[in-house]
Order: sequence, then C-alpha cells, then structure tokens
Amino acid sequence: ASSRRRQHILKLASRMETAAAALGQDPSFFGRFARVRAFEGAAVCLRRLANALDAPTLRGGEPSSGLEERASAQYRTCITQAKAEPFRASSWPAYRGADVLGYRWSNKHPKALSAPNWEYYSSTVTKIRGGESRNFSSWTFLPGSCAAYMAHFPEVYGNITPRRAAPQTQLKHVTYVSDGLCGSTCSVASTRPYLDGLTTFVTFGGVPGQPMDITAFNGGNVATYQNPGSSYGLWTDAVSAMVDAAVFFPNETLPSWPFLPIPMSMYSVSFAQRAEYARALGPKALPREWYLVPGSHHLNVWSSTALISYPRLPNFAKQKLYDIYTAAAVLPPKPWPRFTA
Repeated sequence: ASSRRRQHILKLASRMETAAAALGQDPSFFGRFARVRAFEGAAVCLRRLANALDAPTLRGGEPSSGLEERASAQYRTCITQAKAEPFRASSWPAYRGADVLGYRWSNKHPKALSAPNWEYYSSTVTKIRGGESRNFSSWTFLPGSCAAYMAHFPEVYGNITPRRAAPQTQLKHVTYVSDGLCGSTCSVASTRPYLDGLTTFVTFGGVPGQPMDITAFNGGNVATYQNPGSSYGLWTDAVSAMVDAAVFFPNETLPSWPFLPIPMSMYSVSFAQRAEYARALGPKALPREWYLVPGSHHLNVWSSTALISYPRLPNFAKQKLYDIYTAAAVLPPKPWPRFTA
C-alpha cells in the first residue's frame, strides 16, 4: 500500500513539474508566474513526502496510525500549495472548479429564489444578431450582488448575514444630471430605475438639435479575451483550468480547446461579457445599447472642460457644474413613461 501511494505521489509531482515547465516557457505572456511557483513548490512538497514514505521506519511494514495521519495531512498540504482550480470548491462551494471570467452558478429568471445552478447557461435562447441566429444564455442575475439571496443558500455561499437597514423616509425623488458620458456600470445602474419610472434624468450638452441618450455605452462587465502580460483574460483563464485538469485527472478525456490566441498583429482584445435587457422594454426588446433613451429634460448648456473628478476641477468649471445643478433642481420630476418595445 505504501509503495502504491508513493508511486501515485511521484507521478503527480512529475505532472506538476511538467505543467510548471510548460507555463514557464513564457510566463510573461501567459501571466501565470504564481501558478508556476505554486506547481514547483507543490512538486517539491510531494517528493519530500514520497521520500518520507520510503524511509526505513515505514518500509518494514504498515505505518502506524500516527504516521499515516501525518502523511495524509502532509499530502493535503502539498495539494493546497498547488492552488489548483478543481479544489477551490473546498473554500468556496460555488466555484466548483470552473470560473472563467466570473461565470458561476446563478439561477434562471423568473425563479428569483431558486437554488443556484447552471440552468441559465444550458437553457439557451435564440436571437437574431447581424442577420444570423445566435444562442444566448437565458436571463439571469448576479447572485454575488445580492446578500439576501446568498443568505438563503449557506451550503453554497457560506454563512452570510445581510445588513438590515431601516428604510429612509426623507428622500422623495431622485434626479440624475448627465452629460451623456456615463457608461458601463453607470449606465446599467441608472437606466433601470429611469425606465421603471422611478427617477428623472436631466441631460445637458450634446449636439444641438439632435436627440441625446442619457448614457454613452451600456453593457455588463467588459472582459478581456487576451492581454499579454496580464493574468486576466478569457483564454488564459482557461489555460489554468485545462492544465489543472491534466495534472489532477490524467485519465479523463479533456474537452477540445475552445480558445485560440488572437492574431499576433493584435495586442489585446476586449468585449462586453454580458448584456443588459431592461425589463421595462418588454420581453422582445434588444439589449439596452440598441436604444437611444432621451432624458426627461435637456439643458442647452456646454462646457469647454470635462466636468469630471470634481476635486481636480478648476474653479470656473466647479461654478459651471454648480449652475447646471441649480438649473436641474428647479425642473419638476418627470419619470419616464413606461412602454413596451
């Protein structure tokens, strides 16, 4: 039994060394400095354990229960040192060994309190984009953004206690003031309450005589497909998962490699990872970025200076911004009328 364990440990250490050598061929490109060091350290740890199993005190017969426990503990220490993706489930069950750019368990709309699963990802919906039928995931939401939801499933997310705050009673209405450059998460967070008829939007600037959107660009988080020198990227994330699978599950048939490097003439590529579908626009609506959503009111005011980063604005720009706020404050609330696309 001791001999079989030793052979298993040595083969595992050898696969770790092979993986470290492969990633180490160009660690600056793969962005896997830490993974190379982790595999190398874990391999050293495993070889020390194998030598201990071959020590004279253990060769004479079955090891004592104390030695057996110490060997098992040392083995777990070595595995933990490898920081392998398939074993992150032990520290965060929702991980389950497959986290490529934040795709994790969620649930399928409209089952708001259904248990987290992969149904939203496996149950695809077909939409026409660019004149072609394309598959998309079903509607879902990001459970990590809702502590109350995570608290319902401690076996997945751990023990989480949502913060309970008393509802405020002083704020009666919210008015956004925008030069149209609010984008990304800013657009997602402000578009939803506006289209639901809960807020007012006052825009200023833009091109005279042309309709102006309340925000510049919408979409979920922007993901990087490839960025040399960075540890964050779609296909470099997948490299770790594939390497870990080859190291720890050598007898399994690995899936075909779906992510190819981009052409050498392109340094990096990013893309919008998720799209926001405003429910107020109806079930057949396109993603938010396909719509020009005008504000409730518009001010024909322009500034020669970008009115961002207030602490660093010159005094004349701060005064301009104050004048815009003053003009917006006297405008009556005018929520967006709900409509169906």
